[in-house]
Amino acid sequence: MNGQSANNPQLEQVEKELLSRYNDASNDSERSLLLGALGNAGSHLSWDVIKDSYSESSSHIKGRMLTSLRFVPGGDVADFVMTELRSNKSEAVRLAAVNALKPRKINENLVILWPRGMFC
Repeated sequence: MNGQSANNPQLEQVEKELLSRYNDASNDSERSLLLGALGNAGSHLSWDVIKDSYSESSSHIKGRMLTSLRFVPGGDVADFVMTELRSNKSEAVRLAAVNALKPRKINENLVILWPRGMFC
């Protein structure tokens, strides 16, 4: 769990319910909506889900997955998003990666990893 839910049992219960619904979702539209809800809560559960299913997902879902990580804390999350920004061939996925990085503090590690000429 993330730091927020560890101190808030109600939030932790909501996150678990969202994760359960995500696991039971029957289509990409449902999964996309539920990933967004997990990410908006800043839930590290969304990171756990994404790590497990990212490579098999469509570009649309990959973009939604990245966007859902925007409030999820952790250097491992930021590194993953930056890797997708640099290497994913889908413009929509790269744009989602940029949006996922917007709320984060820019540190020298992100600046070093930022693709040269990406938006110039």
